[in-house]
Amino acid sequence: MGDKIIITAALTGGINMKGNGPGQTPHIPITADEMAADARRCYDAGATVIHLHSRNPDNGMFYVAGQGKENLEAYRQIVTKVRAACPKAIINISTGGSPGQTLEDRLMPVPELKPEMASYTPGALTFGMYSRTHQQFIYDVTQPLTFKDMKHFADTFAEHDTKPEIEAYCASMLNNIKIIETAFKAPIHFNIVMGLSGQCTPATPKNLARVYETAREMFPTGTCSVCAVGLGQWAVITQGAILGLENIRVGLEDNLYLKEGVLGTNAQMVEKAVMLAEGVGRQIATADEARQMLSLPIPRA
Repeated sequence: MGDKIIITAALTGGINMKGNGPGQTPHIPITADEMAADARRCYDAGATVIHLHSRNPDNGMFYVAGQGKENLEAYRQIVTKVRAACPKAIINISTGGSPGQTLEDRLMPVPELKPEMASYTPGALTFGMYSRTHQQFIYDVTQPLTFKDMKHFADTFAEHDTKPEIEAYCASMLNNIKIIETAFKAPIHFNIVMGLSGQCTPATPKNLARVYETAREMFPTGTCSVCAVGLGQWAVITQGAILGLENIRVGLEDNLYLKEGVLGTNAQMVEKAVMLAEGVGRQIATADEARQMLSLPIPRA
């Protein structure tokens, strides 16, 4: 399946807000019903992995420390409705969470909901979001994570048959995973995350090639995805398709724009990703093909 490529739709994220103000979009889905409908549109457009974050359906905000049960219940409703809307799609939930959540808050949905996949953070991370208009950081966050924490997350994923999507924000995080490699079932799957301000590789095609080459050398049987924040997303996912990555990710979690000044929907972003991937000779993987490529079980009919 070397010419096949998987498309992930990251619908919501933990930061971008719904609205019509600067840095906002009216298209982002917040409620479980909105996410389910959007997931179906993305699936029909060619996405076979649906990446989900929870949001408070009453106000669109993310959950913070002390709201683990509310976060879990929101995830339960979202996952149930997305599965009903897209029975063949691969559900991938976030354990990266959002600023303010505790590690246990972030991990709680895995043993409770047992998703096929979930994002996995492979180390401490410092990142921010800078507003040029206000000349200040809107987000300025450090997320500490020890090797003991990482091993605990990996063991919990393994216990509940959830495949980690290891989010490598920089090449050094590959070293962290190498140290605890035995905690993961092969083949390991990485998502190379690019373009955040801070401890994150800048989103350029050259940088992707470097990190991807390192990942291949260190984990030769592994599979890779890539995503990028902002308009750099489009060049980076195209380069990912050219380099032979198994997976590319688009969606309103990462980027609000189809092109400069033009807001897009999640489904429109999937459609553009399909066009770009097919334009460099890749074929879009079906749900069953995606499961084979990611070493996930294919559901019985």
